[in-house]
Amino acid sequence: MHYDISEDCPTRLSLLAITLVAVVIFASRAAAEGSGDAATAAKPTDALAEIVVTARKTTETVQTTPISITALSAGEIEASGITSAQGIAQLIPGMAIASVGPGQAYYEIRGLSSGGGEAPTVGFYLDELSISPPLGSTNGKVEIDPELYDLQRVEVLRGPQGTLYGAGSMGGTIKLVVTPPELSVFKASAESILSGTKGGDVNYAEKGMVNLPLIDDKVALRIVGSYGHDSGYVDRIVVPNFPLETNPTPTYFGLTRGNVVGIPGSQVYKGVNYADTTTARASLVIKPTDGLTITPSVFYQRIYQGGLNAYDSQDSIYPYVSTPPATLAHYDPFDIPEPFSDTFVVDSLTVNYDADVFSVTSATGYWKRDTRQIEDASESWQNVFMFPSYYTASGGIGPVYATEVDATRQFSQEIRLASRGEGNLKWLIGGYYSRYNQGGGRHRR
Repeated sequence: MHYDISEDCPTRLSLLAITLVAVVIFASRAAAEGSGDAATAAKPTDALAEIVVTARKTTETVQTTPISITALSAGEIEASGITSAQGIAQLIPGMAIASVGPGQAYYEIRGLSSGGGEAPTVGFYLDELSISPPLGSTNGKVEIDPELYDLQRVEVLRGPQGTLYGAGSMGGTIKLVVTPPELSVFKASAESILSGTKGGDVNYAEKGMVNLPLIDDKVALRIVGSYGHDSGYVDRIVVPNFPLETNPTPTYFGLTRGNVVGIPGSQVYKGVNYADTTTARASLVIKPTDGLTITPSVFYQRIYQGGLNAYDSQDSIYPYVSTPPATLAHYDPFDIPEPFSDTFVVDSLTVNYDADVFSVTSATGYWKRDTRQIEDASESWQNVFMFPSYYTASGGIGPVYATEVDATRQFSQEIRLASRGEGNLKWLIGGYYSRYNQGGGRHRR
């Protein structure tokens, strides 16, 4: 299998190693301290489990929230085998997803898609922070695809949510809520996943979490790390003396690709659309008084995919072009890998103060996302300009490819004041500010 090792591989593995080592070191202590709790937890209960949500910026249960909402608990996520945000669409009524790979998906709720128009129509939140997609990307308004290990719950709100979530939530809002640090309990967990892909190879993932009370009932730290590898199933085949199309016309009508199968000297790269995902998350809870909670956190994720989830078939991107053979392979005249990388980092600070009759919440966040994609355009250019050959020695222009880099940055600040208590009158007042920047561009060669 062909692998492209990224420059920050040692850093990624170090982050994961630190987390997993911490899990191993404290596992015995967790077993000892948790033995009594385990016996209590094993007792059966007839009570109906309630999922607490914050869909309306206040704490309430799903049953008492007067909006169309589906909430998935950590147990439901784990039982379903879902490991990334793209998988939640399988469990949510009225929700669909269009994806061409990890970190390359946009969501649809009630028929409204986040991929079109000048702004997204489906909001995407990580805890208190709105994560806006790269508006100018060729891939569309694709959202991040975070690992769901140690996630507390997922909330999906259907229908317009502009009152509380602002622009970009006309179709609905997706909210991922991570598990916060616990002040007085030591916990540790680890998970290993092993599977296989038809037409590919072995998939594996290693994940770990440790929750450390640093100062009793005052300060706690929670660290989560993971590394996963999904094998590829699409082969990239570089064909020497790539044959020209027959019946060429500038409009592609009637265009037929030459026979590219079985040409001697072809180079075969197996499973090029493999994907490696590395994540690290650290959050701290500081509770100096009973009413005041301060939660700084940092989240890092990098996805690297060796090639596109695309193969040559009769159903080409050009509807009138015949591109046989219909196999899980992509045939190229030049050796041009097409990797995709997506690096996402978010720093956040949430401060909450609970008084007797009201609560004040401040959510500050800054995140950055950098995506990079290389795409081979040699055959497309040949089809358009009808050169006598693909190769410069015979009158062609040689390899042509495009590199797209999208750099997205956003700072946001939200402050809100909400009522507390069980009275009939409930109110919420707040303000929100964000500064969004996008750079990068598309470059051809």
